[in-house]
Amino acid sequence: MKDIFDNPNFGDFKLNSRIVRTGLWESQNESQKNLSADIFLRYETLAKNNVGLITTELISMYSHDRFSDYSHSINSPLFIKDFKEVTSIVHQFNVPILAQVGFVNCNVNGKQMI
Repeated sequence: MKDIFDNPNFGDFKLNSRIVRTGLWESQNESQKNLSADIFLRYETLAKNNVGLITTELISMYSHDRFSDYSHSINSPLFIKDFKEVTSIVHQFNVPILAQVGFVNCNVNGKQMI
């Protein structure tokens, strides 16, 4: 019988459990600068409490894309620094983290087309 706390494989990843946590709402940080200490703590808490896999909030590939009012763009130097830290935190507990990356096509007038 399978249990929620089995150690299944997900591709090449060995998970700590069958629990997958998604959409941690990093963008609640209204300053759109660095991630807050609360967000880092949230990732650490999830990782050390037997979550099997964590996926991030949707991240834009292009700085003009917006999936929420405070979406992160992968092109921002602050993004790279903060998400390296998030990755280091969860990897301390052998938890894989996957980025949800999105792209919306913008035409020359700046209007988004899906």
